Amino acid sequence: MCRAGCSLCCWLRVDVYAPEVFLIADTLRKELPRQELEELLGRLASHAELIGRLTVLEHATRNVACPLSKNGWCSVYEVRPHTCRRHHSQDLAACQFTYDHPEDMDFPGAHHRELFHELTDAMESHAAVYEYFGFDATIYELGSALEEALTDPACWRRWCRKKKAFRRASVSAPKAA
Repeated sequence: MCRAGCSLCCWLRVDVYAPEVFLIADTLRKELPRQELEELLGRLASHAELIGRLTVLEHATRNVACPLSKNGWCSVYEVRPHTCRRHHSQDLAACQFTYDHPEDMDFPGAHHRELFHELTDAMESHAAVYEYFGFDATIYELGSALEEALTDPACWRRWCRKKKAFRRASVSAPKAA
């Protein structure tokens, strides 16, 4: 079961939409002292460089620490993305297995299946609304998109102009033409 201090799921690839990234970036700018923000930017840059060399599958089948995890705790828990909110562990041993064997994509996982599927549907519904109104609904990887959002103010302006928000961030699911 999920519990405070457990961070086994913080080693999974985190898929996000641009508005989630902008909310996190805004929160970090407002709440983090300058030095902590600079340290985070360093972790984000290293993370983006690492995953930039990996395919989506390679990233998904390795344990790559979330750059927002700090001493086993989510540093943006209150504004964490939908992908993270979907994880509701029903079995610590299953979480441990997933962490120990990230390449095993067939293992059923520890989440409550119905809840996970309903939350996934809700997440996809949000994306459909963005897309309906012409906004970028690309699925990005959290760390690389956040690094770009925090270092390039043009990302927000592009998204508001209904353009692709991030140019360097890892894309999880390319948009169909």
